[in-house]
Amino acid sequence: MLPLRILADKVRGGAFITGTLTGAALLGGLLFLTFHLQIVLGFSPLQSGLASLPMTGMIIVGAAVLSKFLPQVGVRIPMTVGPLVVAAGLLYLSRITVDGSYAVEVLPGLLLMGAGLAMIFVPLQNVALAGIDAHDAGAASAAVTAVQQIGGSIGSAVFTVLYTSAVAASLAGGDGTPVAQLQAFVDGYQAAFFWAAVGVFLAAPVAFFMVRPRPQDLLGSEPAMHLG
Repeated sequence: MLPLRILADKVRGGAFITGTLTGAALLGGLLFLTFHLQIVLGFSPLQSGLASLPMTGMIIVGAAVLSKFLPQVGVRIPMTVGPLVVAAGLLYLSRITVDGSYAVEVLPGLLLMGAGLAMIFVPLQNVALAGIDAHDAGAASAAVTAVQQIGGSIGSAVFTVLYTSAVAASLAGGDGTPVAQLQAFVDGYQAAFFWAAVGVFLAAPVAFFMVRPRPQDLLGSEPAMHLG
């Protein structure tokens, strides 16, 4: 079980809230990107999976770059800027259209999201373990993954309701043609992306005001050793 003393700490609490909001946007919001790629753009399931790889690649590259500068810039700046960049990517995706292309309307948003997620993921685990006792480290580390999954579940439920409402409103005002039905789906995806952007945006002030660990909590009392 998770000891309540782990959640009571302000710094770790801020990290867990940030992880929850990020998980909601990532797992809940991007669910509808898969629908858009397959239903609107006509991608196969395999093509849809490959189409999301640029975001994964950007996370890998961004994490490698940020790791080199994290000791100098600290964790507060990337964890504050990261949600803003992710929100910008989701807002870009909220502009998708029925006749738009992947390269113009989807890819830039994925790249922005990948860059922002790298800024969040790299310091998140470190912050969650800031000042933690050795016997609580395992529980605190597992809690990071848990809150992201919880956020994804909540996000999926909330964004599905918003998506359904937007689709219903669009269908009510449409003419019932296949094009109008496709537009209704796109309207729903736009709503899901927009509110996912709003949700992850809220993580920025949380990180700014709450995630302020002491350097000795992050780095420990011994000098850091490079293992690469």
